[in-house]
Amino acid sequence: MRDQKQLNNIIRKGVVDALTELGNPQHGDDLRTWLLKKEQATPADWGMTPPNAKYPEGRYRFTLSFTLVCNDLKKKGILFSPRRGYYSTEPDATVAEKPSKKVAKSAKKAISAPVEAEEPSDEPSQE
Repeated sequence: MRDQKQLNNIIRKGVVDALTELGNPQHGDDLRTWLLKKEQATPADWGMTPPNAKYPEGRYRFTLSFTLVCNDLKKKGILFSPRRGYYSTEPDATVAEKPSKKVAKSAKKAISAPVEAEEPSDEPSQE
């Protein structure tokens, strides 16, 4: 298991390097993959977080640190997020919209006329 401060420093420097090499903007998954290849490591090399109610088996420290470091870099104005999950060093970067999955509209249904309820009559029924 590696040191947490070392991990944060690797991510802090590596995210900007990855964006420089891969181009702006990039998805977070691509940045994480690039960082792990550069370090010749796996997320498990940095260990797991302690178990909790939401993650009973814990999470990889690498994933958690990546998210926290990227949020810190965004607050400092070094990173920008043009769309959820994407990072860029350029504030005006845009990400192409992914095609939406439109559900085909069904044929219009026939509208039935309202049914009027019969009023009870005062006459006794003949049986």
